[in-house]
Amino acid sequence: MSLKSMFNTQVKIRRYNSPTLDSSGGNIITKTGDIVVKGNLRLLSADERTVTGRDGVVSTHRLYLPMGTDIAFKDVARINEEEYSVNFVDNPHGKNKFLQVELTIRR
Repeated sequence: MSLKSMFNTQVKIRRYNSPTLDSSGGNIITKTGDIVVKGNLRLLSADERTVTGRDGVVSTHRLYLPMGTDIAFKDVARINEEEYSVNFVDNPHGKNKFLQVELTIRR
């Protein structure tokens, strides 16, 4: 089985530009165009870390994407009508085979 055949879920990646001020001082947040790629989403069972003395879930899901996919921290991934915040993007072991993306479900 090839690695590419495991990327079977459609992922829409959205990036927002930094806020700019309008004439009355309010924030205007614009988005760049959506990128659509195929990936593989997996639920994490227990990725917890102590944050300021409390247990908090850092990542709820892990997404695997083809190498070269334009995705970064603070992007939003939309998969099957659910939105996820991108926490971290990694190239495991520097092998340039695929990207491993840590996500948190947005509620």
